Amino acid sequence: MNVGLAKLQGLPAVNEVRQCGLIAGIELKQTDDIDLAAKVGIAARGRGLLTRPIRNVIVLMPPLCITPEQLSTATGAIHDSILEIRSRQ
Repeated sequence: MNVGLAKLQGLPAVNEVRQCGLIAGIELKQTDDIDLAAKVGIAARGRGLLTRPIRNVIVLMPPLCITPEQLSTATGAIHDSILEIRSRQ
């Protein structure tokens, strides 16, 4: 597992991180807010990252040509976005 994804696994708001190749699913813990993953996706978009929320899972599907630095930036954007949205609740 990518180091950045491993850091996401340690967040209190994250239930599980699943990965198959370069595709990762970051499952958020259930809350009363059914749009939590979508809100995290919008916050990540403000950091230059496009994600695909499916229910309470944030799906990260980077291109195969992504560099390690870009992947680190992407996981950092998700990390910061989760913290931002959870701090508002």
